[in-house]
Amino acid sequence: MTREEITALAREAGLGEHTNYEYEQIWELKNVEALERFAALVIAAERERCALVCEEMANSRYQLKESIEIMLACADAIRKGE
Repeated sequence: MTREEITALAREAGLGEHTNYEYEQIWELKNVEALERFAALVIAAERERCALVCEEMANSRYQLKESIEIMLACADAIRKGE
């Protein structure tokens, strides 16, 4: 995610300070670096969750060998952010 995407989502979530003057609006996000780190952690956690679903499917009893290989490859790709 880019800094702009993270900032836009933070604004959408209501984070930061918002001051509405007569004709201008000022948004200020404090500590954008911490927000970027938080977003990276959330993304990594979601990727891991998705990868685990692929691995669980690969480990089910009724999968063909080819399907297992594909599911494990998907889990690896998800973890790499592909």
